[in-house]
Amino acid sequence: ILLTPHTCSVELGTSRYRQAGADTVYAGPHQVAQGQRVSLRSECSAWVSINRVEFYLNGVLQTSLPDAPYAWSLDTSGLTVGQTYTVSTKGYLTNGLVSNDAVTVQIIAP
Repeated sequence: ILLTPHTCSVELGTSRYRQAGADTVYAGPHQVAQGQRVSLRSECSAWVSINRVEFYLNGVLQTSLPDAPYAWSLDTSGLTVGQTYTVSTKGYLTNGLVSNDAVTVQIIAP
C-alpha cells in the first residue's frame, strides 16, 4: 500500500495541532463558540506548483484563491449551536491532480 500525504492540508487557527511535513494531526476538539471567527489556512507542500486553493463549508464553495497565502476566515455567527460542520479545502495542482483535506467543527454556545 502506498500512502500519499495531503499536498494541501487545511488547518484551523483555533485548534492545537502538531504538524509533520504536509500532514496535520489535531490534538484537541474542534469546538468553536457561535459568533467567533475562525482563521483557516491551507498549507501546501512545495513539490508541485498550485493553480488555486478552494475553501468549502459543508460542500459549498466559499472562496477560491489563486495565490498564497491560502487563508480564509469563517464567520460562525450564522451557524447553528449544537450542529457540526465540515470545512474542507481543495488544492488544484499544476500537474492536474487535486488534493483534498477536511476537518469538522462543532458550534457551541457563546
